[in-house]
Amino acid sequence: MKNTSTIIFLISTALFFGSCSKPQNGAQGPAGPSYTGSISGHVFLYNQYGDLQPDSITKGVRVLLYNSSNTTGIGTVGLIDSASVNPVTGVYSIGNVSTGLYTLAFRDTSYGQNLHENFQFLGSTQPLEVDSKLSQVPNFTFTVSDSVHFNSKANDTVVYIYGTVPVATLQNRDLVVFIGNTSSVSSTPGSYSAVLTTISIPGGQTAFTTNIPLNSFYQAGLNPGQMAYINVYAGAANYANSSEYENYATGQTTYNALGVSAVANPVKL
Repeated sequence: MKNTSTIIFLISTALFFGSCSKPQNGAQGPAGPSYTGSISGHVFLYNQYGDLQPDSITKGVRVLLYNSSNTTGIGTVGLIDSASVNPVTGVYSIGNVSTGLYTLAFRDTSYGQNLHENFQFLGSTQPLEVDSKLSQVPNFTFTVSDSVHFNSKANDTVVYIYGTVPVATLQNRDLVVFIGNTSSVSSTPGSYSAVLTTISIPGGQTAFTTNIPLNSFYQAGLNPGQMAYINVYAGAANYANSSEYENYATGQTTYNALGVSAVANPVKL
């Protein structure tokens, strides 16, 4: 009799706690409240030599606000609002923005586009500050002489890239070297394996040369015996930290402060 009572008690206890357990798939609660606020910031412009320009130059910059469905910041699809930049202060402001996910695009003629992508705006009495740096697209040309010369007599350790620019300038100029494992290598994310190096052309000179250790190619994911393809671009002095943003599809960087390019002959590593 005692054993039977104990069993009944245990079953009753299990049923009681089971009935009190939290439902696994309860109804979803109402959406949170939506607020409004403003987004503002300062736009900094740089010329192709990396010199900061006065705020008066920023009067041509357009700031465009897109919803999160448009991550390219191109065209009018998903465009919410736009603003110009104050030519005295270099500051822009976009008001009456509702809670949501947005992308800001910063553009000006002759400057590379900059994006501030997929950020959460909650709305507040205080403006959300989003600054931007735009760099002028380089306007100089150059030639890669004899394409790429691979010094196979120096223990197969170095790749040389050399060439000329038609006119010397007082300022330094930069070239950006992209490499990949196919002939379609370019500055477009997904087509290159790495930004291998930056070649600096000193002011007053028209010739350039650089030597790149083979180990740099290997660190970029290429292998011994593989063909390496090279594409060289004119680059603004601060191309790596202005007019650039991440391409979410590839995890690589989109560099927009680049000018003309010259494809060099491939080399076998």
